[in-house]
Amino acid sequence: MDVTGTPYAFTSGDPVNELDPLGLGCGIFAVVCDVGHAVVHAADAARHATANFVDTHKTDLVIGAGIALGAVSFGAGALAAGALLGADVGVSAGALGAAAFVTGLGAAGLDAPTCFSKSASETSKVAACIGTGSGVFGAVLGGVSLLAPEAELSGYFAAYGAAFAGGGNVVDVLNAFGVFGRYSHTLQTLMSDNGECGNNLI
Repeated sequence: MDVTGTPYAFTSGDPVNELDPLGLGCGIFAVVCDVGHAVVHAADAARHATANFVDTHKTDLVIGAGIALGAVSFGAGALAAGALLGADVGVSAGALGAAAFVTGLGAAGLDAPTCFSKSASETSKVAACIGTGSGVFGAVLGGVSLLAPEAELSGYFAAYGAAFAGGGNVVDVLNAFGVFGRYSHTLQTLMSDNGECGNNLI
């Protein structure tokens, strides 16, 4: 310290957030401190890299999650419908209900941010709110089937729950692709053009 004037150099000058919260130094455990310091920096770098990746590929991740969840929910719905028609699908109504529950919550979670966004177009927000509601409704129906798999209507709850959950995921994917935003822009342009035409006729 007398030479460098930096008593906490081994913690990058930050003894509280790094590896020496009491400011006591490492002493004979310097090697352990060095290893710990390297681990902390590696974990921090990994966290930043993950955050940057998610931020850069947010749309791709949302689309991928929506497609995966939609595939599961529609698959569960098809199996539930098959079971209702008398086919031996080899899966219980409770398991199909669980699939509808999970994918419905996933759909609601993916659609909700756009539904409550202040920057999204009105058409995108309306579509996302419908998708959120559809996902929640699918999750509720799936949850009923999950909790009462032996009930007479359990298969119907699973089938309809999966269908609503799948619908919510379809809305999420379309919104992520910007379909509803483009539709909103086109609609606004058409309305503006019609207004100008009407004004020209007057």
